Amino acid sequence: MIPAHPNSKYVASYEQPSGIREGETVSFQLPVMAWSDDGSALVAQAGKLVPATDVDGCIGFFESSLPQDVGVVPGGGWRAEVTEEDGTMWSAPVVAWMIKDGGWAVPVVGDLQGYPRHPKNLGRPCRIYHPDTEGAVGDGELPTMQDQTITALRNYDWLIRNTRDGLEEVGLYFESDTVTVRDGGYAIQVLCEEGFTPATSSEQPQTTETVTLPANSRFRRTE
Repeated sequence: MIPAHPNSKYVASYEQPSGIREGETVSFQLPVMAWSDDGSALVAQAGKLVPATDVDGCIGFFESSLPQDVGVVPGGGWRAEVTEEDGTMWSAPVVAWMIKDGGWAVPVVGDLQGYPRHPKNLGRPCRIYHPDTEGAVGDGELPTMQDQTITALRNYDWLIRNTRDGLEEVGLYFESDTVTVRDGGYAIQVLCEEGFTPATSSEQPQTTETVTLPANSRFRRTE
């Protein structure tokens, strides 16, 4: 056996079923780790060197200009969010990060069959995220905006669009939990109330620049 030169970039190229949809394939490469005495390329599989052609789906060899793997570190809790053609989504853990000879890292995720894949080889749009830094997407679930948030945005949007100078007359002051409209103010919670503006009432929304707000005491208007 002749070990491959440390700077060698010869790889064996493969195509295998994706494990996602019938008839769909993914492509990947394995580095040639050594050459047998008869000149056959050897790759690492299951902790040992085997002839590259013994791995299913071998389609050839070439000298790659792509970055090579030089190390691996744990996934660290990162996840991959995959979007199917019909819009449904599923997520899987990043099981490891492959360190490239250029110094950067590439995530490795498990497909639906549990095989490790590079995200781009899953055959679907894929997003990498960490649950600790943003809203986590559960398996097959999308984050949804709460009804109160939608109501608040609609009320706030109506106030801006229906005052003469827009943002110059409407303000949010979180330190005092107040929304101001011209010279008056309301408790900021009123934005979550349906009916606070025509945008969230069953009546036809007003289209003039005159703001008419409810005088109900529960809105706690302040002057």
